[in-house]
Amino acid sequence: VWAGHNHIGDVGAELLAAQLPPSITTLDLSHNRIESAGLKALCDAACAPGFAAIRVLELSGNRLAFAHAARGSAAPLNGVARSEHTEDAAGALALARLLSKSSALRELGLAYCGLTESALAVILGAGVDAAAAVAGVASASPLEVLNLSGNSLGTARASLLLASALRSRPTQEQQPTSLAQLTKLDMSCVGMGDDGVAAISDALRDGCALTDLTLNSNSIGQNGAAALCVQLR
Repeated sequence: VWAGHNHIGDVGAELLAAQLPPSITTLDLSHNRIESAGLKALCDAACAPGFAAIRVLELSGNRLAFAHAARGSAAPLNGVARSEHTEDAAGALALARLLSKSSALRELGLAYCGLTESALAVILGAGVDAAAAVAGVASASPLEVLNLSGNSLGTARASLLLASALRSRPTQEQQPTSLAQLTKLDMSCVGMGDDGVAAISDALRDGCALTDLTLNSNSIGQNGAAALCVQLR
């Protein structure tokens, strides 16, 4: 189903989640004014046994209300990220469950969705609430393609979270979700800079599966280029 650039919204997304046949393998709802309620319904449907065939979920350009998903959770990477969640956290928690439970999902598009570092921590299970949400399920996501371009992920911590998930095993107990099978990652236009590139480069050094890393328009300078070169030798 390709239905991008429409006005489906939350109500339409909830209806689709309830009515789509289980044979659907691709669902493109990009740029449809979907917010956290619609996102939660879609993720819940994609996790359901009858929807095991969904391999591609494209949600880029929707207002997924991540801005306050994990307010106050900027704890050290190896610390416990306790969060004062608002209702916006429902979408991030739904994505955390999706990545942990779906055995079929291979491509996920979240470009220009308002994703922040704190929401990324929730999605990757690096907070108390997210860890509880995905408890008891396999932590290795089969995801192969992830588009995070155009989000506010320019902090060093955001890069460290991703670098940890890209390794075969996350480097901390509070981050149970592994993206070790990811081969394509788009981090264009996130404001990464040299420090962020260095963190991602460390994951490359540690033998992650990435073969395609897009870092366009990130104000990367000589130091960032040097860090990449060291790991790409």
